[in-house]
Amino acid sequence: LPSTNQNYTLYPTLSNGQNFLFPPASMLLDGSVDLENKDYSEEFVNEILAYWAGYDQGHGPAGDYVRKYYNGQKMPAKFYYQRPLDGELANFSLANLFGSIVDKNFAYDTPLDTDVNVAMSIFSFGLPLEGYSAANDDTDEQQEEISAWCFDELHDMFTEFKNEHEDEMDFYWECGSMSGFYSQSVLLSDGTFMVFT
Repeated sequence: LPSTNQNYTLYPTLSNGQNFLFPPASMLLDGSVDLENKDYSEEFVNEILAYWAGYDQGHGPAGDYVRKYYNGQKMPAKFYYQRPLDGELANFSLANLFGSIVDKNFAYDTPLDTDVNVAMSIFSFGLPLEGYSAANDDTDEQQEEISAWCFDELHDMFTEFKNEHEDEMDFYWECGSMSGFYSQSVLLSDGTFMVFT
């Protein structure tokens, strides 16, 4: 169970619990609802960063969690859960989510450090795409469709973002094999330019 009273929403725990206990209900929910009206303010982002930077810092041996302090501030408790393993309930814990998307500087010197040099965002597409019967149905063609969509819908937007922030960061992106569509676009553009010069 997650620790409470940490200024952190319990909504994911409650909604995931509902979907786990009542699987048919999850099929009736609109998954896009959670993508709307999000709070991306600097204050809220800093709150999330501070939470995960302090998550489980100084945690001792297995057992009941004892809240740790750093510079007078309470560090967030660790998430524990149980699941069947070989016919018995086994204890598991949730690793720090930021560990796989930021560099080692995150909370490296102290659990209050949130500045990093490298960060990564990952977005996954659900399969099968419309018109296909299963995720393993013509996977190459599905991948090609995803790549084409990414190039058509995201490439110009990401390029504009990169140019706007080129003095602040290096920004890279990839989606499927969209680089192939980019190469075709460049070759076509260069070829057209050569024809008319």
